[in-house]
Amino acid sequence: MQENSSKASTVKKAGECGVLCETSEGDESWMETLMRGFREELGIDGQNARELLEIDSEENFLGEGLFVEGVLARVCTVGWRGSKEEAMKLTGDGEVRVVGWSRIEDLSALNLRPGVRNILNQCLEQDLLK
Repeated sequence: MQENSSKASTVKKAGECGVLCETSEGDESWMETLMRGFREELGIDGQNARELLEIDSEENFLGEGLFVEGVLARVCTVGWRGSKEEAMKLTGDGEVRVVGWSRIEDLSALNLRPGVRNILNQCLEQDLLK
């Protein structure tokens, strides 16, 4: 995904590539936060989510401050069951756009925002991404 806008609080800049990142609201569970992110960012919801996404229900706690100071980082792996063509057509609230595919190990070569790069590096070091 590529960011369409900048946001100072998360050090996000338009044009940077990234992965789905959401901050929990209120007493949301991590799964509710994840599903809200897919709905808002990519327009995937309800039955569509069950058909297109394979969510690893094991969450991984990575620690505090990897993304932004004071924010706890939790990561889960989500697989895509649809076609590449389906993914390229996804649209949500306009905050991001799907621009292509990359292997996990090649993500670090992209222009990633610092918090996303920190989390990716930590996941790769701990072999959390399969």
